[in-house]
Amino acid sequence: MDFEYKGQKYQFDGIYRTPKLDDYYLSNSGTIMRCGAYTFPEADVRAIVTPIRKEHTFGGVVFEEDGIRPPLIGEWFYWEQTVIFAHYTHNNPRIILKPVRIE
Repeated sequence: MDFEYKGQKYQFDGIYRTPKLDDYYLSNSGTIMRCGAYTFPEADVRAIVTPIRKEHTFGGVVFEEDGIRPPLIGEWFYWEQTVIFAHYTHNNPRIILKPVRIE
């Protein structure tokens, strides 16, 4: 089942378990949370959801968006309809891209 929360699309595959580090889960209040340093007790089971990331294809390589922040050296980012490889650390936030497959 796919659904949207605060402009981000998520997928729920019916998985209920204790959240692990970097898992996205549905909280008791109905919000989507990302599991950080807090470790849940084994009995604390939540609905695990997966973010559906927007994809872009450039030169036969499919990239998915991985958030907005200043790019670091060695990362790909999207700027003015172009994919750029960061050769130095940038200060301005950009859409970070992650290569996922070749078409």
